Amino acid sequence: MIRLKDEESVYVGHNGIVAGKLTMPSEDPSTWQWDSHGTIASTILEGRNPGEVPFFLTNLRPEGWLADVLEWKEGDHKSYVEESIRLLSNVVIGSSEKCIDAVVRDCHTTRLADHTSEDRVFKGYYDGPKERMTPHFNKRVGNNWRNPLMPRFSGYEVKLPMNLSIVEGDAVLSPAYGSAFTHIAKFGNEGPIRSTSPATEWMSLQLSEACGLETESFALIDVNKGSSYALIVERFDLVDKANADKEAILMNDFCTTLRVKTEAKYDHSIEEVADVMMQMSTSPEEDARALFKRVALAYFTRDNDMHLKNISLLKSRDNETGEISIRLAPTYDSVPSMIYPTEQKQRDLLTGEVTFDYISNDEQSISINGKHGGREDALTEEDFLTLSERLGIPEEEAIETVEEIARTCVSESVRILNNLPEILAQDPTTVFALARAATEIVNNAESYLCDDFSDILDYDDRVWGHKQLSSFIAEFGSRGQQAAPIMAAQ
Repeated sequence: MIRLKDEESVYVGHNGIVAGKLTMPSEDPSTWQWDSHGTIASTILEGRNPGEVPFFLTNLRPEGWLADVLEWKEGDHKSYVEESIRLLSNVVIGSSEKCIDAVVRDCHTTRLADHTSEDRVFKGYYDGPKERMTPHFNKRVGNNWRNPLMPRFSGYEVKLPMNLSIVEGDAVLSPAYGSAFTHIAKFGNEGPIRSTSPATEWMSLQLSEACGLETESFALIDVNKGSSYALIVERFDLVDKANADKEAILMNDFCTTLRVKTEAKYDHSIEEVADVMMQMSTSPEEDARALFKRVALAYFTRDNDMHLKNISLLKSRDNETGEISIRLAPTYDSVPSMIYPTEQKQRDLLTGEVTFDYISNDEQSISINGKHGGREDALTEEDFLTLSERLGIPEEEAIETVEEIARTCVSESVRILNNLPEILAQDPTTVFALARAATEIVNNAESYLCDDFSDILDYDDRVWGHKQLSSFIAEFGSRGQQAAPIMAAQ
């Protein structure tokens, strides 16, 4: 099953059915050739460009942390495809047609929601890497990715494909080597603030649910007896085992949908996404409202990383009738990223002293009505109405939707902050990060709505800037590590 490198041709399949043969004479994807097999798998992989190389294959590459782990070099496109066997959405790459159906089929045998507490913490057993976020931990996680049977997918953060199964009556999460890849574990990066990203995403996904958006299933994981945590999310591009032969799903992000290279994921507009989605969706009115809410959610949660790879379409194929439906995917990878500053090192030319500054990016990843929504060009009602008109949403409904999302994000972010599970409440850096997120959310909503939310989050309880972290931790310690040192007025 495992292929040798430098094979010129490989077979590509979806859900156990061969879609075609990919020939790669060089590392340059423009030279690749596709021999379609004309199957139902070919139809769903080729999409709007039948007979052409499925675009996601030419865009297949690791990013950020994973690129470093795999020692991937820019331009090694053929090499990465050759080394990949299992991809998202049950896409398989093999050296022969027989290999396509030989790989384990990803499907759900149990659901995360059935093993999650009311405060959104996983209640089962976690059988993955169990250390605090250190270079050694990163190395251990990275070693999992070198296993050729480990599924491949992109993303900058530290992640690990996982399997959720019932073992002797207990729910167990373990790395998905030869087992079904059903969930993704997300770990924080190194550093005092970025280590909290699983917690802030956990908050942001709850805000998505509260705003009425379909959202990926998620929970916190106790990684090491309360000393560290991660986020587990459930894959929504899979079906339950009982329906594995009846239905197949393919997830295409908007880089693939718009045929845009990964490195250009920030260079486009939400209007481009909206236009193509409306053309392709089999339920355009419902998806128009979902996309409109998703844009508003990103703005009010300060999610500045909603780029083309973090918005997707789901293609579902009925294997009995061949019918294909196309819908906007649930909310995923939603993080209040504005609170995570970029570290900039500066050296004094005279003294040689090195200092660090932290620069926060407050702009949206992709433009809306020609604007990126930063403090210098904040989004207005007119900007949202321009988008709603394009999506066919009545003006009054659009105005009410945006205001409701802004107010929901305010009330829910503070509610979450004041009711943290113990695994988060005991860590001052995590509490600080969540308080920073709530502060940004409240301030942004106040500015947009011209309202005052000091009755929900008092001005004295708001926290500011990365440089306040050390004083916050000192105060946290003096409070005896209370569950929520940032308390709203009752």
